[in-house]
Amino acid sequence: MKTMLFASAILLAALPAAAISRGACCAKVHNVCISSCPHAGGCTGKGDCTLAFTSAGNTSVDLDSRAGRLALTTLKPADQTRLREIITAPPPDDVPIMQNIPQGPPDMAAPPTPAGTPTLAQLGGTLAKVPMKHGSCGLDCGIHVLAVAAGNLDIAAKLGMTCPAGKSVDALSYQLEGQGVVAVIQANTGQGAVSQTRQLQPFSKRELEAACQKALGGSWPLPDSHRNPEKSVKTSLKESVTVRGRCTGWAHAAERSYPFLLSLVCEDRSFPPPPVP
Repeated sequence: MKTMLFASAILLAALPAAAISRGACCAKVHNVCISSCPHAGGCTGKGDCTLAFTSAGNTSVDLDSRAGRLALTTLKPADQTRLREIITAPPPDDVPIMQNIPQGPPDMAAPPTPAGTPTLAQLGGTLAKVPMKHGSCGLDCGIHVLAVAAGNLDIAAKLGMTCPAGKSVDALSYQLEGQGVVAVIQANTGQGAVSQTRQLQPFSKRELEAACQKALGGSWPLPDSHRNPEKSVKTSLKESVTVRGRCTGWAHAAERSYPFLLSLVCEDRSFPPPPVP
């Protein structure tokens, strides 16, 4: 009898998954439909379903449960990310991801910059408090994800340009890594020196999340315990910002790159982890 049952199990495993008809629910968590089939020919339920759950702030859907992890596998990566954002309840104080700590203009103590050199000074935003929680990275895979959907990513910076005697500033711009050029000045100012304070976003939410995921030990197999032994860990990020400035009569702009430094405090709001059953 055991041999017959074993053979039947192999046969069932070899059969293709039953198709899910168009408009039918692909996966449920606590009897709530998470994904549905949008295709006329039906769905397999393996990454080809569409997000059906749109109740913002509903934290009753547990993506760490087995049903939640299975529901995630029915969705494409973009819909998986959207689902996590939907079920994340906003913190009571709308705590920002980044907490700016004004330090005063660093250029007050810096040595003078030679004329004709574009300048940039980071005025604050040296510390980011990044709340994290336990999430899913696939079937039987756990990882930390951002615990909030929105936050303050602005960092104040002072940009400037000083021209040699007899010339005036007629162009000033900056460029963050992987982004386009942002013009600050595009015409003759009639001034030999100019400066402006701008709010820059050199670090994205995805970069903050990825840095904290690494600092907290990366992913772990479920239902095993996660890898970080502490509730909060520290790490850092660094990006360079390119500043370009031009003076009247110049054929080309002067260019210089400056580092933006950010210290991170990654707080695991799901700590300590539940005991392994």
